[in-house]
Amino acid sequence: MIQAVGNNVVLVKKTSNMTNGIYMPTNNGESYYVLNVGNTVQDIKAGDVVVLLKTPFKYLDGQTEYYIIDAKDIVAIVEEKNE
Repeated sequence: MIQAVGNNVVLVKKTSNMTNGIYMPTNNGESYYVLNVGNTVQDIKAGDVVVLLKTPFKYLDGQTEYYIIDAKDIVAIVEEKNE
């Protein structure tokens, strides 16, 4: 596992079989699920599904792909509709 520091956010790609949130593609056709946030991040929390302004840095740990991005490059949090 990897832990974000400072103003960074650790993400994993959201797949259609994840149960939290809804599928919402970003500008590059992908959606990301927040795994954890650095100690200075205030508006984003673990479990959020987010829309990104740019492509995050990819970090491979064994078979697991993590993505790291500065919180300022997260432009929206996708909220689940309750109908």
